[in-house]
Amino acid sequence: MAKKYVKDFNLNIYTNIDSYVFSTDKPVLMPYRSTIYKAVLASLSDIYIKGLYPLSVGISIGLKIVRRYILREFKFGLDRVFKKYGVNGCYKWDTNYTKDPFISVFTVSLGSKELPLWSKASPGMYVYVDGYFGLTRLGLDFLMGIKNPLDFIDIYDEAINEFLYPSPNLNLYPSIVNDLGVIASIDSSDGLARSLNTISSMSNVKIVVDNIPAHKKLLNLFDDQDDIKRLIKYVFYGGEEYRGIFICDKIDERSLKKYGLVRIGRIYEGSGVYVKYNGKFIRIEPTGYIHTFD
Repeated sequence: MAKKYVKDFNLNIYTNIDSYVFSTDKPVLMPYRSTIYKAVLASLSDIYIKGLYPLSVGISIGLKIVRRYILREFKFGLDRVFKKYGVNGCYKWDTNYTKDPFISVFTVSLGSKELPLWSKASPGMYVYVDGYFGLTRLGLDFLMGIKNPLDFIDIYDEAINEFLYPSPNLNLYPSIVNDLGVIASIDSSDGLARSLNTISSMSNVKIVVDNIPAHKKLLNLFDDQDDIKRLIKYVFYGGEEYRGIFICDKIDERSLKKYGLVRIGRIYEGSGVYVKYNGKFIRIEPTGYIHTFD
């Protein structure tokens, strides 16, 4: 039935699978409801960023010991992410026993058009992102005890929540991709630096960021010229924001406001990713989110 439906309507089947491994992805203080929220979000974002809508989701989990309170936590997390992104439940759930707990999520979608690829960016195009960056990395620092919350009292709760429950505007991505002529797109699951460098490498182009997409509260914290390196660290070398990065021709102001997009830079001939700051160019290295929680 599925094959006939796809053939008759000239549709392609698209799938994505993503895994969340506790030993490398879960800080000790991270609740179980957040782990499954982020595991599902990671798979959904890879579908939405290509201009598609998810049809169904399958989940396989592995735990050392299966306890009711953990399963209740998973239910809370699933309800939250499904409700936020309009997913109509889970078509298949599998529970396993394992020494290293994990969550694997399989998402299925249908599409009838050519998808935006990492290799299609061209000189002259612009780079847009969904919102602002930086709080996710700061929230992780709080959970890991790297930063003293008392030094960031005005931003602590928001940063923690942004790390535990990222909230990209995934539901808008199909309209952004299909209505605004997006040529290349990628999400920031491994950080803005790695994602931009992926586009640069695959398309053989240079990306210059002349508008750092830093969250307003971060700008207030790092407002001195000497703080630019710290600002870049939090904005570009975070990870698990799952926010969309879109490459296309110039978008009008009305559409930017409608979709909440921020223009951050432009595509040029050459290679690499750079931030233009006070007339100087700062190289953004192709490094990303480091998983070191075991």
